[in-house]
Amino acid sequence: MTRSSKHSATQELEILCNGYALVVEAHVDFSFTPGRPATPPSYASGGDPPEGPEIEIERVKLTRETGEVLECDWLSDFVETSLRDDPEHLIEIASDDRIAEADEAADFKRREMRDEGRL
Repeated sequence: MTRSSKHSATQELEILCNGYALVVEAHVDFSFTPGRPATPPSYASGGDPPEGPEIEIERVKLTRETGEVLECDWLSDFVETSLRDDPEHLIEIASDDRIAEADEAADFKRREMRDEGRL
Protein backbone atom coordinates (compact mmCIF):
# COMPACT_ATOMS: atom_id res chain seq x y z
CA MET A 1 0.00 0.00 0.00
CA THR A 2 1.35 3.42 -0.90
CA ARG A 3 1.42 6.25 1.56
CA SER A 4 -1.42 8.71 1.68
CA SER A 5 -0.88 12.45 1.80
CA LYS A 6 -3.00 15.37 3.02
CA HIS A 7 -4.19 18.09 0.63
CA SER A 8 -6.56 21.04 0.43
CA ALA A 9 -8.63 22.43 -2.42
CA THR A 10 -10.94 25.39 -2.89
CA GLN A 11 -13.90 25.36 -5.25
CA GLU A 12 -16.15 28.32 -5.98
CA LEU A 13 -19.86 27.51 -6.27
CA GLU A 14 -22.72 29.66 -7.45
CA ILE A 15 -26.15 28.69 -6.15
CA LEU A 16 -29.15 30.09 -8.01
CA CYS A 17 -32.61 30.20 -6.50
CA ASN A 18 -35.54 32.38 -7.64
CA GLY A 19 -33.24 34.79 -9.47
CA TYR A 20 -30.93 35.22 -6.46
CA ALA A 21 -27.32 34.09 -6.76
CA LEU A 22 -25.26 33.08 -3.75
CA VAL A 23 -21.52 32.65 -4.33
CA VAL A 24 -19.93 30.18 -1.93
CA GLU A 25 -16.38 28.86 -1.62
CA ALA A 26 -16.01 25.23 -0.59
CA HIS A 27 -12.71 24.53 1.20
CA VAL A 28 -12.04 20.79 1.13
CA ASP A 29 -9.41 18.97 3.20
CA PHE A 30 -8.76 15.43 1.98
CA SER A 31 -6.34 12.52 1.98
CA PHE A 32 -5.01 11.05 -1.25
CA THR A 33 -3.59 7.58 -1.84
CA PRO A 34 -2.20 7.30 -5.38
CA GLY A 35 -2.70 3.56 -5.83
CA ARG A 36 -0.30 1.28 -7.68
CA PRO A 37 -0.07 -0.83 -10.83
CA ALA A 38 -0.58 -4.58 -10.82
CA THR A 39 2.36 -6.69 -9.72
CA PRO A 40 3.16 -9.76 -11.82
CA PRO A 41 3.29 -13.27 -10.38
CA SER A 42 6.54 -14.41 -8.77
CA TYR A 43 7.77 -17.50 -6.97
CA ALA A 44 6.58 -16.10 -3.65
CA SER A 45 3.25 -14.67 -4.80
CA GLY A 46 0.58 -15.03 -7.42
CA GLY A 47 0.74 -11.30 -8.09
CA ASP A 48 -1.57 -8.51 -6.99
CA PRO A 49 -4.25 -6.63 -8.90
CA PRO A 50 -3.82 -2.89 -9.47
CA GLU A 51 -5.15 -0.42 -6.91
CA GLY A 52 -6.68 2.79 -8.16
CA PRO A 53 -6.20 6.18 -6.51
CA GLU A 54 -8.35 6.86 -3.46
CA ILE A 55 -9.70 10.09 -2.02
CA GLU A 56 -11.01 10.43 1.52
CA ILE A 57 -12.72 13.72 2.27
CA GLU A 58 -12.00 14.83 5.81
CA ARG A 59 -13.70 18.22 5.98
CA VAL A 60 -15.79 20.59 3.89
CA LYS A 61 -16.02 24.21 5.04
CA LEU A 62 -18.26 26.64 3.21
CA THR A 63 -17.68 30.40 3.26
CA ARG A 64 -19.42 33.35 1.62
CA GLU A 65 -17.63 36.00 -0.44
CA THR A 66 -17.33 38.06 2.73
CA GLY A 67 -15.38 35.31 4.49
CA GLU A 68 -18.34 34.47 6.74
CA VAL A 69 -18.60 30.73 7.46
CA LEU A 70 -21.82 29.29 6.06
CA GLU A 71 -23.45 26.62 8.23
CA CYS A 72 -25.52 24.62 5.79
CA ASP A 73 -25.51 20.85 6.31
CA TRP A 74 -27.38 19.93 3.13
CA LEU A 75 -25.00 21.99 0.98
CA SER A 76 -21.92 20.55 2.70
CA ASP A 77 -23.33 17.04 2.17
CA PHE A 78 -24.06 17.84 -1.48
CA VAL A 79 -20.51 19.11 -2.11
CA GLU A 80 -18.97 16.13 -0.33
CA THR A 81 -21.13 13.62 -2.22
CA SER A 82 -20.40 15.31 -5.56
CA LEU A 83 -16.65 15.21 -4.94
CA ARG A 84 -16.81 11.60 -3.77
CA ASP A 85 -18.82 10.56 -6.86
CA ASP A 86 -16.45 12.38 -9.25
CA PRO A 87 -13.06 12.75 -7.53
CA GLU A 88 -11.03 13.59 -10.67
CA HIS A 89 -10.58 17.26 -9.68
CA LEU A 90 -9.21 16.32 -6.25
CA ILE A 91 -6.99 13.58 -7.72
CA GLU A 92 -5.52 16.12 -10.14
CA ILE A 93 -4.83 18.62 -7.34
CA ALA A 94 -3.19 15.96 -5.16
CA SER A 95 -1.08 14.66 -8.07
CA ASP A 96 0.09 18.19 -8.91
CA ASP A 97 0.96 18.77 -5.23
CA ARG A 98 3.00 15.55 -5.12
CA ILE A 99 4.88 16.43 -8.32
CA ALA A 100 5.65 19.91 -6.96
CA GLU A 101 6.92 18.40 -3.67
CA ALA A 102 9.16 15.96 -5.55
CA ASP A 103 10.54 18.77 -7.73
CA GLU A 104 11.21 20.90 -4.67
CA ALA A 105 13.02 18.02 -2.93
CA ALA A 106 15.17 17.40 -6.03
CA ASP A 107 16.04 21.11 -6.27
CA PHE A 108 16.97 21.16 -2.59
CA LYS A 109 19.19 18.09 -3.02
CA ARG A 110 20.88 19.64 -6.08
CA ARG A 111 21.56 22.92 -4.21
CA GLU A 112 22.89 20.97 -1.24
CA MET A 113 25.25 18.96 -3.45
CA ARG A 114 26.41 22.14 -5.24
CA ASP A 115 27.08 23.91 -1.92
CA GLU A 116 29.11 20.93 -0.70
CA GLY A 117 31.15 20.93 -3.95
CA ARG A 118 29.88 17.55 -5.15
CA LEU A 119 28.53 19.01 -8.40
